[in-house]
Amino acid sequence: MVRILVVEDNAPENDLLKDDVQDSFPGRVELVAVTDGEQASPLFKEHWDGVIVDLALPGKSGVMLLREMNVLPNFKNIPVRLVTAYLSGPTDDYARKILKNVEEASTNLDLRITYKPYELEEVRGFIGYVIQKAGG
Repeated sequence: MVRILVVEDNAPENDLLKDDVQDSFPGRVELVAVTDGEQASPLFKEHWDGVIVDLALPGKSGVMLLREMNVLPNFKNIPVRLVTAYLSGPTDDYARKILKNVEEASTNLDLRITYKPYELEEVRGFIGYVIQKAGG
């Protein structure tokens, strides 16, 4: 069973994701969801096969969490999906600056970015990738 950590401040979105994962990958994925960056940091000591993290979070931002994960040996090359509603692509100076910070904070991670709103099929594809990469 693969373990995926979800750091998303929208609790109903977490519930929807959990239900979809249970239906789509029965018995294959343990999904643990927290709603802010402060809750996530202590969990980084545990084993995770993948992480889904929102960019804008209470406590610690997604970029801060990426920086933390990036220096931990147990996170080297693990799949991470950064989810954001703030950016719709690198179309302005602010967006380019944020994306540069994200790239610099994640050099040791297998990072992909998803822009909100997204389809659950996109997350299912990511979870399938995590399962495959974990050898499951």
